Amino acid sequence: MSWTVLAPWIFPAALMAFLYSYILYPFFFSPLSRIPGPRFYAFTKWRPAWDDWTGQRTRKIHALHLRYGPVVRIGPNEVHFNSLSALRTIYGAGSGFERTVFYRMFDAYGRKNMFTLASGVEHAQRKRLVARPYSKSGLPQYKVEEIVQAKTKDFFETGGNGWHPRRRLGDLLGTSPLLYRYHHHVLVWDSEFRRNHRFTRDTRTC
Repeated sequence: MSWTVLAPWIFPAALMAFLYSYILYPFFFSPLSRIPGPRFYAFTKWRPAWDDWTGQRTRKIHALHLRYGPVVRIGPNEVHFNSLSALRTIYGAGSGFERTVFYRMFDAYGRKNMFTLASGVEHAQRKRLVARPYSKSGLPQYKVEEIVQAKTKDFFETGGNGWHPRRRLGDLLGTSPLLYRYHHHVLVWDSEFRRNHRFTRDTRTC
């Protein structure tokens, strides 16, 4: 069959494929077509993306729930729930629901962590590795609470880059990134690796 015979059909075929994929299927044939929500949201994910960009996503979705109920379709392949029962079903232990690629943005240096593991099997395997130290029986054994209290006390006594507990709350908030970095680094080293670098006492190492 020559190109001249096929050429007249290329554009109509492409148009039909587009109409079916982006208009007919999302609205009439998709498994989500029966879920209530604005019709425009069923055709494209750009409207929720715009709501995100303008900082209105939470308010917009809340308004949709007030209008359509606890289950709302907010995209061609996305459904939003607003009920306690749905929360327990989706996020409860052994639910069977896996995380989407959305969570990959929270990877640490390109590697998956407990929060970004999509597979429930992988998550369970990783959880077993750290479950013991953070269990009710494990916390006293590893003295995590004592370490947190000691390092916090050290930080306040050192001064925290000029900060003192008696200063105003606004001053504390201004140095909160420093406080976070101190605690994150020191507590991980002390509680996980049992290495005491005394960062919160020796200001020369800060």
